[in-house]
Amino acid sequence: MTLALTSLGTLALTGCTGGDTDEPATADDVAAVQEPASDEAGPEEADGAPLAHISSCDDVGAVVADHIADLEPDEGNVVDEWGVTCLWESPESATDPSLVRSVEVGMVANESAEPPALDLLRAMDSFEEHADPAVTEAGGVAYSLTLGAEIVESVVTTVWFPDVEVTVSGGAAANASALDGRAAVGVALRLLGR
Repeated sequence: MTLALTSLGTLALTGCTGGDTDEPATADDVAAVQEPASDEAGPEEADGAPLAHISSCDDVGAVVADHIADLEPDEGNVVDEWGVTCLWESPESATDPSLVRSVEVGMVANESAEPPALDLLRAMDSFEEHADPAVTEAGGVAYSLTLGAEIVESVVTTVWFPDVEVTVSGGAAANASALDGRAAVGVALRLLGR
């Protein structure tokens, strides 16, 4: 169950290119058009000022405290020169599906000032773009994709700015409350102090 939540929560929504929108896209389509991260990026490129104030996942946890109550931090959580990866999941003892949840936050400095192309995602029924004045004024975009399943639902929200990108994912058992897109945008703005 936890593995399913984590897999859904880590779906990336960046680097998508426009395409034929005559037919609805699927989650597989989104994964297929992602651009792989450059292997040549080094600490000098990734260690951007927008992330300098984040020293550990404890800093991130303080911002998402209301959303990670009763969750446990993943052993692989890391904040380093490459960016931020912080995941909290239900304890293994939570065998009741209605109690299984996860929250994940990823942050990385951008190398390109070009915003992501959203044409393919806009063709998906589960896509939602979030109009937020703070995001728009900073030249950014914010959007979510809800991935539903019989067992779990995950809302993956990306808040993109020319200098930094934040992805906030909330997964929960079906019919349970997940971290929705608008709440995730607020989390991203607080993490960046904007």
